[in-house]
Amino acid sequence: MNTTQIQNVKEWIKELRSGNWNQTTNNLCSKKGYCCLGVACEIKGVLTPSPKAQDIKGMIRPDGTFESGLPEHEWFKDNYGIDLFQKFDFIDYYKDKNQMALSELNDFAGFTFNQIADVLEEHINKQELVT
Repeated sequence: MNTTQIQNVKEWIKELRSGNWNQTTNNLCSKKGYCCLGVACEIKGVLTPSPKAQDIKGMIRPDGTFESGLPEHEWFKDNYGIDLFQKFDFIDYYKDKNQMALSELNDFAGFTFNQIADVLEEHINKQELVT
């Protein structure tokens, strides 16, 4: 990760902890709120309304198609230094070590934005030790 990517993730962590975002699942942004990845996209100003559903926002992919479930892969990696499918370590309810992608933590594991921010912060701390 480069310095800009680390700063972008720190800004994202701050927003996840701010309490300004309602959390939802399975969409970057819907009338119910944002997933953790949707917050990252919104603070960079790249979400756009769906051409088919007024209450959904997503990204226009390089091929011109609309995607509301995940950000455009290369854009996300370039801006945040994180692969969308990268697995992050966490300790589950049974004190077992597990790994899940950020979208899985948000959509399936029931992590709150604060808990996802904790995972990201740990990742950033490891990155800063390396750089």
